[in-house]
Amino acid sequence: MKVDPNELRQRFLDFFDARMKEHAGGNVEGSLKLPSSSLQPPDKSTLFTSAGMHQFKDDFTGNLVHGTRAAATVQKCMRTPDLENVGKTARHHTFFEMLGFFSFGDGLDGPNGSKGFFKKEAIRWIWDFYTLPWEQGGCGLDTSKLYVSVYGGDENGEGKDEEAANLWREILGKHWSGDELEKRIFWLGEHDNFWPAGAPSEGPNGVCGPCSEIFYDLGEAYGEGDVETNGDRFMEIGNIVFTQYERSGLIPGKGTLTPLPSKNIDFGGGFERLVMVLDGAATTLDCGLFEAIRWKLRDLAASLVLEDGHALDSFYCTVSTVFHVQFQSEESALRSDQDLIALDTERVSNLMASLTETNSKLPDVLRSALRAGSFKSPWFDEDLNYGEWLSELRVREKRIGDHIRAVTFSMSDGILPSNEGAGYVIRRIIRRAFRDGSALGFDGPFLHKLVPVIVEHYGDAYPELKRNTSAVTATIKQEEEQFSSTLERGLQLLTGLIQEVEAKGERVLPGKPAFDLYQSQGLPREVVQDELAAKDMSLDQVGYDEAEAAHREASKGGKAAVVFEKGWFQEVKGKYAPTEFLGYESCDATAKVVAIARDGELFDIIEAGDSATIVLDRTPFYGESGGQVGDRGSLQHDESTFEVADTQKRDDYFLHEGKLLHGKLRVGDEVTARVDGVRRDRIRSNHSATHLMHAALRTVLGDHVVQRGSEVGPDRLRFDFSHPKALTFDERQQIEKLVNEQIQANTDVGTQVMAPEDAQKAGAMALFGEKYGDKVRVLSMGRDGFSKELCGGTHVGHTGDIGYFRIINESSSSAGVRRIEAITGTDAYNLAAEEARTLAELHGLTKAQPGKIVEKVQSLIKEVKDLKSSAKKGSSVDAGKLDAIRKKAETISGVTVYVAELDGVEAPDLLTIKDALGQDGAPSAVLLGSRGEGRALLLLSFTKDLTGRGLHAGKIVGEMARLVGGGGGGKPEIAQAGGKNPEGLSQALTTGLNRIREALEKA
Repeated sequence: MKVDPNELRQRFLDFFDARMKEHAGGNVEGSLKLPSSSLQPPDKSTLFTSAGMHQFKDDFTGNLVHGTRAAATVQKCMRTPDLENVGKTARHHTFFEMLGFFSFGDGLDGPNGSKGFFKKEAIRWIWDFYTLPWEQGGCGLDTSKLYVSVYGGDENGEGKDEEAANLWREILGKHWSGDELEKRIFWLGEHDNFWPAGAPSEGPNGVCGPCSEIFYDLGEAYGEGDVETNGDRFMEIGNIVFTQYERSGLIPGKGTLTPLPSKNIDFGGGFERLVMVLDGAATTLDCGLFEAIRWKLRDLAASLVLEDGHALDSFYCTVSTVFHVQFQSEESALRSDQDLIALDTERVSNLMASLTETNSKLPDVLRSALRAGSFKSPWFDEDLNYGEWLSELRVREKRIGDHIRAVTFSMSDGILPSNEGAGYVIRRIIRRAFRDGSALGFDGPFLHKLVPVIVEHYGDAYPELKRNTSAVTATIKQEEEQFSSTLERGLQLLTGLIQEVEAKGERVLPGKPAFDLYQSQGLPREVVQDELAAKDMSLDQVGYDEAEAAHREASKGGKAAVVFEKGWFQEVKGKYAPTEFLGYESCDATAKVVAIARDGELFDIIEAGDSATIVLDRTPFYGESGGQVGDRGSLQHDESTFEVADTQKRDDYFLHEGKLLHGKLRVGDEVTARVDGVRRDRIRSNHSATHLMHAALRTVLGDHVVQRGSEVGPDRLRFDFSHPKALTFDERQQIEKLVNEQIQANTDVGTQVMAPEDAQKAGAMALFGEKYGDKVRVLSMGRDGFSKELCGGTHVGHTGDIGYFRIINESSSSAGVRRIEAITGTDAYNLAAEEARTLAELHGLTKAQPGKIVEKVQSLIKEVKDLKSSAKKGSSVDAGKLDAIRKKAETISGVTVYVAELDGVEAPDLLTIKDALGQDGAPSAVLLGSRGEGRALLLLSFTKDLTGRGLHAGKIVGEMARLVGGGGGGKPEIAQAGGKNPEGLSQALTTGLNRIREALEKA
């Protein structure tokens, strides 16, 4: 049967909410259906949330942060170690949804009236959910297709989970008996049916327990085997983890399993797998969850032919066009036909046979191409194997569907593309999907056009998708555009590698540098192979696989058990409620010390000179978050003073880090917590100015502006935002003018606390990349609703308190991202005063008339140019010397780099040589050194486009100058230096060339 994924998702939650409430006696307050947590994990133990139990790690250790003993969720998850298998197997994904139900403490009562449960209930309930008829709230799965596994103990059978096996026998015995019953239950070892895998004999120490899995037999079409052989035929659709032991002992080595006084249940079931089974689909990527995404992709492919007449040589685009035309005259229900979703060979063959001039359904562009005889496509090859060809198309289409869903969900949770961590994974996934699209016939950005389809079909279950649609779409498009140029650079680097191999007389490209191209440039293996094949060369597959395996192993991190972390902070969380924050109303408050930590351990007392972290029951100190730095100040008790150097925030607990200056401080002491008010006021001013500037940026530049990072401190504010090019001087002035107009209006800054959904309806803007809780603060400032954002930071009471606003710098942060730095208040006034003083000095030096300083400077510049021109005519530079430098030039990442070590050439002549070498205006770098008696000269210049890629001539020359015993520097585009050690000139030039090469290859 075909299921509605939204209905099935809700069916699961409703089923277990009802069962758990019934188990508790029907007196539960509120719902036991909890929302999915963010894909950004709450700690650093993993890059992404990869299991349903992550948000409950505190609850499993007894600290009921969710206030319940039982819960059910559908959790968003990401796992990427098997990225290469996506689209090729029946069940691999990057992003997936995990059905989960949980119990925290068998038989224990929860504060909301809930009650913990264990094996008997968990096994019975999940069987009922899978097998009860649809009209009774179940899924109606065929029981003859279901098998289970239980923990079989060690090699001697010690520790077998007989309890779980007997519970399964009781249930399965209603359908089978004798040998047939026992054939339904598989006994598996600790690497298959224990969590963490291999814990009894390998560790880690800590909470652990046996598992019981439920498998669905997909049928003979998927091969032979059974549950134990773990083939494709028997697919795990659910796994119950019984966390009932504490493991201790040597690692590795057989450990001791001590029963826990409080036993827990952790069930996880793949939602995509369940939908696949109910739909009767061939793979999870063929089920209804991906149907709309894949059809939209085909519609986009058809538009390349129908609207633009492009992609006629793309098999995929033409097949998509024929499908599209067919559906204009047939029932729309055909769009859910599984044969079409799978690009069925027979159906495609029949449709392609209709490619004739007389077929009135075909678009004119196809018939015209056929008449002209210019339509050269692979399906006209008599030897074409449709099955093989279509198989590749299916893999790429499925992979795009999986990948765009993954990045849309991840970015909606604030995991943005970057060059490190989880953001780098997202960037890689986007680039893989983009390459697949290129292979299908798309010649430019297309992925971003799939985002609205995902939002349409998933937005009701996951509202965060609707909140961030425009930002996600714009960011993905930007990534696609950036990758187009990155891909070009990657191919240039590959060409260099190939030339190096050919120069050695070899025909095999080593695997390690080829994989490094994939890591640094996103250049996939198949692209490398295609380029090599064109030159009758091959790739070292073994070396490539080894490099990839090493990277994958390094990316895995520790075992899953680390989510049950232990330490002083976890102990504090288990004993005390989160810190009450008072900083919106006051900078001073009395509070009680609830915990003191030093060197990773809790202490009852500290003495003068001790550095420590203090946790209070309440505090006026703001903990660093949302881009705003933490407060500083002091905690005072009698004659003791603890200097707070920084305040951090972790899981709503405020951590005051600093040093006890004198006296003693004990747990339980009452202190006066006093924030540095002057510093706080400066931070508030800068934070409120950030909100006004954000609104001004969107007004001046457009709604595509999205926050990509921020830092608000007492001395300045920094704001990163999406924008493709540098701001003009006029744009900077417009932004400053808008912000200062709002400051002068001196309007009240309004604050409201509400649910995120209500805030969105009220027009508040959520900052892209930030995580928000159940309640949010909405900050409104400026006339006519100029700025309205969600923000938990501290702010001024009136916009006039900011005083004055000035932009001090605007630069590139990364590709497609600009960075503004600005100051407010007294700092901004002081800058204006300094600029006025400088202007007055320039008037005095140039003798310019009032208001005529620009014309005077222009006149002086012209005079300097004339002098340089005269100097060139009399210089010692000849054409032969220039030709020699040009011949030795090398190309690095598409940039011509000239390097020359000269004798007796003076500084003016170095400038002349530089100008002559860069006359064609192409991207280039000129690095020159001259040796004279007892001195050396250096010059480095870049064309303007290179400074946008992160190169800075002044910084590189500064490093080189030290090697010739001197100093110097300059601007990003040009820099000069001199020194008294000409013997170091060669080393200095080599260092400079290496720095240029490193910067260009990273750019």
